Amino acid sequence: MTRQPFDEFSKQLFEALLSPYGRVTIDRTVAGEARRIDIYFEPNETIQPNVNELGLLANFSTRKCLFEPFRSSLSRIDVRNCAMKLYNLHAEILRAAERTLPDSELPSLWILAADVSGSALKEMMRVKIESVA
Repeated sequence: MTRQPFDEFSKQLFEALLSPYGRVTIDRTVAGEARRIDIYFEPNETIQPNVNELGLLANFSTRKCLFEPFRSSLSRIDVRNCAMKLYNLHAEILRAAERTLPDSELPSLWILAADVSGSALKEMMRVKIESVA
């Protein structure tokens, strides 16, 4: 039995509505490649980053965050993969907390790249990832 009645209801509803038109699979397992976060940062609450030493990086480092640096041009697929890492981490943290957390307590994502295509920028806006020009 599910802990979330709405979750069970929505699955049953979609299955009832869509099954006449095709195959509906509930709780389909998605196999995926292992993903690794390049850099995960958790700030020390007692020490503030020094802006003179770190520059813009000090502003990025005020809360938990993922850093995903790219040496080559960033593509839409790269953005999606980074977003997937972020959202998987959010899900892991929320499961461990067993409660809803405000966005300010969840890590943010910083994608660092020397060159970004227009389509990658559009993808960032679509998935609502913070970006700095």
